[in-house]
Amino acid sequence: MSGTKIRQIRELFGKTQEDMASSLNMTPQAYSRMERGETAMSIEKMEQVASVLGISIKDILSFDDKKLFVTNNTNGGDNKDTTVSFNLTIQEASNDKTIDLLQQLVGELQKEVAHLRQQNLELLQMLKNRI
Repeated sequence: MSGTKIRQIRELFGKTQEDMASSLNMTPQAYSRMERGETAMSIEKMEQVASVLGISIKDILSFDDKKLFVTNNTNGGDNKDTTVSFNLTIQEASNDKTIDLLQQLVGELQKEVAHLRQQNLELLQMLKNRI
């Protein structure tokens, strides 16, 4: 489970297995087995991996490749002027594949926000009609 997540995160950061293995003082073969889940990963090793990637263990465990470290912040529930912002924390995201993926994600999130805003307006109108 976490090996697959680590692979996805590593790829998003544009790091190779060799980069990770070198940073973790292990052979590329041993690192590859760890990503494939063929060898158990200790908490200490997961902490080291997270440190190399510049993230926390919580980020690894909660990683969802559909959301990519997305957090949304609203202005406290005031429906009149709700602002939603998405914060992406991607370090060393210099390759074209990563940039394309992030652009696609932002586009999908913008569509979702627009859809949710429309649903909110429709619900508010329904409530007003009942009063």
